[in-house]
Amino acid sequence: MDINKLVSSVEGLNSVSTAKKWISLIKEISGHEFKKVQARNNKQFLSFYNFTDNDVEDFKTIAYLKNEMSLKEAIRETYGDIHKHKEYTLTQQLETLKEDFFTLNDNFKNLYSSNKKLQIKFQRLEKEQEEILSTLELLPFGAWEKARRKFGK
Repeated sequence: MDINKLVSSVEGLNSVSTAKKWISLIKEISGHEFKKVQARNNKQFLSFYNFTDNDVEDFKTIAYLKNEMSLKEAIRETYGDIHKHKEYTLTQQLETLKEDFFTLNDNFKNLYSSNKKLQIKFQRLEKEQEEILSTLELLPFGAWEKARRKFGK
């Protein structure tokens, strides 16, 4: 349905310019985009709105609500508010990031603790290796050479 038919089918929408004003307000307040189609006229392409039955019903709802409240409030009531939606989305993202941060922080603490334990084990193993090597040095020369070749020292 084109904009002229929309104007004729919605009471309270008196002209094409009023419809265009409403369309721009709807886009500004709610972020809703109406479908546009293009048609060729000689060498140029013309672009115009193609409204669905749902769009027409929404315009009728806005026209009805406009009698009880302001136009902007009627649009918010019908289509919602993009700013509140963005705020809600940002709040959700913030909560998700907080949860992720706490999870990562716990994981970091666990990894840090595991790393400390592994460092202690590594130091203990190095100390044991030194003790073994010092014991091997006390063995007769041939046995020490065989052990050294075996362990690569």
